[in-house]
Amino acid sequence: MKCSVSTRLRVESRKLATLVVSASHDDRIEYGTPLEDAQYWRQQQGQYSCAVVAQICVYQSLTGGYVSEDAANNYAQQQGWFDPQSGTSPQYIGYILDTLGIGAYQQYGSIY
Repeated sequence: MKCSVSTRLRVESRKLATLVVSASHDDRIEYGTPLEDAQYWRQQQGQYSCAVVAQICVYQSLTGGYVSEDAANNYAQQQGWFDPQSGTSPQYIGYILDTLGIGAYQQYGSIY
């Protein structure tokens, strides 16, 4: 069965990381090195900062560089990409990575 809803964020750098979020997990696809990259995962501190934290975790896994959640939230809020009361609108996901020099793009309606 194909995934019914999916959004793919592809990050291109020294290695390729793809995040697949799906409403149906029958055909789960994994890219990259999830066991190695698990060390870069961190629990979000803010109720609505999941997209911000996901991006800084990807950045850290690709570069080894650290960005704090507070710094990323503040910067994204100043840019109009993040609202602490509602989070990040889908069209702004990837903007933090782009700012940090990691090219990102979004693809909607993907069956992968």
